[in-house]
Amino acid sequence: MATKAQGHPTLEDARELLEWQPPLGLLSVYLRIDPGDRSGAWRTELRNGLSDALRSADTAEHELRVALRSTVDRINERFSDQELPPLPRGEVGFIEIAREPAGERWWSTHLAPRSAANVYLAGQPVLTPFLRLATRSRPRGITLVSAERVRFLEWEPGHLEELHSGELTLLSEDWRERKAPMSPDPARAQGVSAAGRDQFDERLTENRHRFLKECGRLASQVAGERAWAEVIAFSPPQYADYFRAGFHSTSAELVLGGEVDLIAEPVGQLLEPVEEAIERRDAEQDRELVERALEEARAGAHGVTGAEETMAALEEARVEHLIVDDARGDSEPLVSRALATGARITPVAGDAADLLAPTDGVATLLRY
Repeated sequence: MATKAQGHPTLEDARELLEWQPPLGLLSVYLRIDPGDRSGAWRTELRNGLSDALRSADTAEHELRVALRSTVDRINERFSDQELPPLPRGEVGFIEIAREPAGERWWSTHLAPRSAANVYLAGQPVLTPFLRLATRSRPRGITLVSAERVRFLEWEPGHLEELHSGELTLLSEDWRERKAPMSPDPARAQGVSAAGRDQFDERLTENRHRFLKECGRLASQVAGERAWAEVIAFSPPQYADYFRAGFHSTSAELVLGGEVDLIAEPVGQLLEPVEEAIERRDAEQDRELVERALEEARAGAHGVTGAEETMAALEEARVEHLIVDDARGDSEPLVSRALATGARITPVAGDAADLLAPTDGVATLLRY
């Protein structure tokens, strides 16, 4: 496999890596990097992990030990203090064990692995942490809603892009031009009766409600065009229901990321609240998924738990969705088989992983 450096991990990358089994094996390296940590603690963790890999091969054949030492030296050199380019929050690499430089692949990602450094020595890539990054790298739609404006953005890890297609630019201009005035003409204000003010307020409210529903409809349209599975909306609570009433999508789910008005915030200040909302959403989805799988297993219906029962179901290609604790290294055979049989895979952490503790860190939803 040729040397490559690329962006966020994908499921397609994982399937390609599954086929890679170099003669002497390889090292799988996961790094969580804090750009603000001047002490470079992650480098120490990396060196420790590589040293552990060397010690684990103390009794191996001479050729493997020599090739492993050369491979470790190359990795240490890659991340030496000298001439190190700016790094994102995560680096993932799979490096073939060989005396001379051979196949290797690296991903730079703004999603961080769970540990400062994990190094695995195995005959093929260790993919469970990789899949956790891949499942969280998918683009999300972000919508900012206020009474009179709407903004559409697209999130990818570490990046927010304000969408400026012709439709959206024209839409924004048209809406600003045709929106109802915020207050009566000051020159006529003194002559406006109480009934007239009430009628004006009613019309203004109706216009806002129509506008918000139209925003929801357009969010559905943009979600389809961008192939989003999720649209995360930030809206004051008094507007959220009207926006939701207009949102009708068969492919995307609308999620309220926060009851706040962020409409005037510059893009550079939006990334933090958006990523916090996405993290909360992912954690909620993981927990709901685990709870569903455990309930199905308890009911003896479309779910099983435990490594042995899960592998049996995988061998029969009955697994629709495999859920594993991404911190457990013993799930790799299950993950590899799930990839080979087309099952969905969700590695989980935090509260969701705690729920899996009594079941060997694994649960499944079955096709039948």
